[in-house]
Amino acid sequence: AGSVKLVSHLLDERFLVIQGDTYTEIDLSGAVKAHIKSGCDATIVVKSVPNPWLFGLVECDDKGFIIGFKEKPKPDECRSNKVSTGIYVLEPDVLDFITQYPCDFAKNIFPRMLASGKKLLAYEGEGFWVDVGSREGYIEAQKRILRRHMEEYATPIWLLGEAYIGKEAKVEAPVLIGSEVIVEDGATIGPYASI
Repeated sequence: AGSVKLVSHLLDERFLVIQGDTYTEIDLSGAVKAHIKSGCDATIVVKSVPNPWLFGLVECDDKGFIIGFKEKPKPDECRSNKVSTGIYVLEPDVLDFITQYPCDFAKNIFPRMLASGKKLLAYEGEGFWVDVGSREGYIEAQKRILRRHMEEYATPIWLLGEAYIGKEAKVEAPVLIGSEVIVEDGATIGPYASI
């Protein structure tokens, strides 16, 4: 949150914060519309997951307003399976709650807002989302991107420029190969590899 506060002079109207360790295909226009309709100061895009103890847990009332947070709770402490995706729709006055550096939206700012009586909305986004901050999440996102590219463009090997692929190299699709990459003779890559 501290990094967002540093650019507060540029944020004089509603804005989105999307954490960099997230890959998503959620249409965020629905979150913005729900945020505007609710009149809340902050909307957090959430997803229901089978393993909420690995994430920041969001507790809501029956109308979808947030009543609490728990960062990476123990499995027996989970009273919800809704987790924060790290995607927020925020009004500029949220920046007033950022008074120290470093600080975190989920651990510091949102709980402080709730304690002061501000309304926060949980918006359950439809579509693919994964936290790429873990090895498993990164691999899941990579597979998703390569699979979608192959389906959309019917291209099993995605070349981003000139590359050399040796005559004896074995390439199992889907694969993404960057510009100026050299795949030696006899090498095996893929499936779901990005080089």
